[in-house]
Amino acid sequence: MSELRTAEFQIDLQGLIKLLAQNLYAESDVFVREMLQNAHDSIKLRKELQSEKAPEGNIRVKIDRKAATISFIDNGAGMTEKEVREYLSTIGRSGTEAFRQELLEKGRAAHVSLIGQFGIGLLSAFIVADKIVVETRSWKPKNPAWRWQSEGEKTYTLEPGDRKEPGTTVTLYINDNYRYMLNAGDLREAIVKYADFLPIPIYLNEEQDPINAINAPWHRDYSQKPKAEILDLMALLVRRFPDRPLSVIPIHIRSPYPVDGVLYISEYGTLDSSTAGLVDIYQSRMFVMQANQDILPPWATFVRGIIDSPALTLTASRDAVKQDSIQKAIRESLGTFIIEHLPQLSQEEPAQFAKICQWHHYDFKRMALQDETFFNAVDDLVPFQTNQGMMNLPTYFHKANQRGQSPLEILYFDESGSATQFNLLCEARGWLVVNANQLFESQFLERYAQIHPHIRLRQLNLKGSDLIFEPLNAEELGNYQRLKLELNQLLPDRPSNVKFVRFKPESIPALIVLSQEAKAQRELELTLQDPASPENVQKLLKDFQASERTLPVTFYVNASNITIQQLAKMPSTEDTQKAWVAIYKNAVMLAQRVLTNKDIEGMFESFNYVINRMISQNNELQELKQLAKKPSTDDTRKAWEVGMMLAQQMLTNKDIEGMFESFNYVIE
Repeated sequence: MSELRTAEFQIDLQGLIKLLAQNLYAESDVFVREMLQNAHDSIKLRKELQSEKAPEGNIRVKIDRKAATISFIDNGAGMTEKEVREYLSTIGRSGTEAFRQELLEKGRAAHVSLIGQFGIGLLSAFIVADKIVVETRSWKPKNPAWRWQSEGEKTYTLEPGDRKEPGTTVTLYINDNYRYMLNAGDLREAIVKYADFLPIPIYLNEEQDPINAINAPWHRDYSQKPKAEILDLMALLVRRFPDRPLSVIPIHIRSPYPVDGVLYISEYGTLDSSTAGLVDIYQSRMFVMQANQDILPPWATFVRGIIDSPALTLTASRDAVKQDSIQKAIRESLGTFIIEHLPQLSQEEPAQFAKICQWHHYDFKRMALQDETFFNAVDDLVPFQTNQGMMNLPTYFHKANQRGQSPLEILYFDESGSATQFNLLCEARGWLVVNANQLFESQFLERYAQIHPHIRLRQLNLKGSDLIFEPLNAEELGNYQRLKLELNQLLPDRPSNVKFVRFKPESIPALIVLSQEAKAQRELELTLQDPASPENVQKLLKDFQASERTLPVTFYVNASNITIQQLAKMPSTEDTQKAWVAIYKNAVMLAQRVLTNKDIEGMFESFNYVINRMISQNNELQELKQLAKKPSTDDTRKAWEVGMMLAQQMLTNKDIEGMFESFNYVIE
């Protein structure tokens, strides 16, 4: 049996340091963060250890373009020869961490302001530098200066130095690939990016004013002037982010973990369910990462901001946050802040909250369905579109009660593209109705009714609805039987199902209800008309369309309409057929928000025919263009009203009612 032996791993350091640097850090300018952080920690240590005898800390960054160097100079604690060998020359050994533990053992609290953790920050310099020289002198008496030099290989040199005062100077000899960092503008940008809130002034070259802000608003005391805090936070956000804050949420959390910063509700909305809230993260004032998507709850897609927490666990490269129990606890705390902010804002600034809801009601509804806590916070706040404008559900109940409807019932429809029809029909009956045809809205109402069991949902559906359409008796139906057969053959979308019913308002001669198949085919036609559609997609859709038969629709004819009553008594002629096609195309326009080119051409053809017949029969004009040259009469005015209504892209209820009035006049 062989003897069990143990041995140490052998590591060839030749080139390993540079290899680690190039693969550990994602950003080439990260060395700025690491050098400034080391200087910060050294200054903090000297202040803690030397107390009132320590000078005011400062960091100066100098560029020597001729020598191609960048130097980071601090007046911190410096290092002894032993400390240089133990911490500067040992990969993975952190001098900051050693001092942190020493202070902890002594019961002193300064450790929380130290940033360094892993003892590998110096590696980052080898991304941009061929050589690093460190000159340091300890604050401790009778300790000489030392000069340490490394080119990233397996050896380094250490010799007595020339530095006179305590502190450290780190000089990086920049290689040719990163000479742009020798530009003052690029270096300034990196310093502000990583260390804008570092509590020690940072000076560039010989400038007399620090280039970092030193303090963010959350580092100041606003206990006596909370409005001033909001203004300062708003100013910071406007400088920092490209969008405009709709509402600002100051963050001051102490338990279970400390977090400071600011969140805001963005003006940017999104229909992408995978999008998350974006937050810039700092740890102990030092920048960690931009646009983190995991520090906010998944439902907070409408929130952006900045947070600073010393408690977060960072990766070794310190450019990302680990998703551990601390991160989850902080995420929950931030979610609570947002949830508490929304109802408060709706009470204190209702106009601003209404504006936010205009931007984000889709996000509110979508995410409320995924998070019960968020749903409970916003279920009475988010607005819905109704035939009387946008309103939240409590307002809907109040206004519905005023109209004689049940205050415990939600009357709604969710047929896509049918809002105009429903609004007209419900207004004619004096109903207040919720338009829930957007994604997630009907599910939101269903969840609302589940949580509030005293609330009843009542869905309107045009197809086969006795609530909207009043059926005719057998005798009345018999009078329309001949006409029904003729229309089944005449209408362009054969085979169509024609039904004679009564409905309000009586000014509307007919309505169309599209089957799901017909709606899908119309969407396909619109896609084919889109010039942005790829050629191969267009060909595929055309082949599919050619194989499809014409899909049926249901054509509801209003027996209460005077024009319908008169047309029904007339024999079938070219004129009456054109009139029926015009009525049908009119109903098509009302049934969907977007018309195909074919619909529009057919509509104008029918209307032009009817109007020209009216002009011919009255012997007033020979061509439609000559209408403008004649004195205004009821006939010419009504004819022009029809043309003007068709020219509009967006029609109001008043427009549509006027159009039907004009159209009925022309037919008569």
